[in-house]
Amino acid sequence: MWHPGKKGYNMKKPKFIAPLCLVIILSCLNLNLLPSCKRTDAKEYYNRGYTYYQSKDYQKAIESYKEAIRIKPDYVEAYCNLGIAYKASGDNKNAIESYKEAIRLKPNYAEAYCNLGVAYGASGDSKKEIEAYKEAIRLKPNYVNAHYNLVLAYFRSGDRRNASEEYKILKGLNKEMAAALSDLLNSPPGSRPPNR
Repeated sequence: MWHPGKKGYNMKKPKFIAPLCLVIILSCLNLNLLPSCKRTDAKEYYNRGYTYYQSKDYQKAIESYKEAIRIKPDYVEAYCNLGIAYKASGDNKNAIESYKEAIRLKPNYAEAYCNLGVAYGASGDSKKEIEAYKEAIRLKPNYVNAHYNLVLAYFRSGDRRNASEEYKILKGLNKEMAAALSDLLNSPPGSRPPNR
């Protein structure tokens, strides 16, 4: 009889142990009971989504990010990238909902707030757009893209005073990005920046 750790016993292992272990492992993989496998599968779909997005196949990107989220429901980055893919496909409503879910899962996610601002701007809601950028900046004060977008949002809403103040902050953070807005801020009243 086999008995681990005792000398003098016949060390033959039962023949059913290896196949039984294999069956248990495969069952766990199939049922997503092993956390590391679960993350790997979700990450694989996330990476596929990113690849599809880069090749401008937004529908497949959306499907891949949704599958990553189905496997790992708290996958914050997948929600954020799902929002980006929705936005790129012209679906601002679902983009906004995806960013909100990312923020619900990770309230200090400045990038999700900045992306939310972009989606609100594309939807024509300048008040919520500005609020989202301000929150991104509150969470990450030196977040250059949020400052840049806030300058544009103020300008589009006709608030040149706040646009100029925010421009000064941006200029202190990144002169090159600020220079790209210089002509816009010096343009005559009524001029509009390009829409998102």
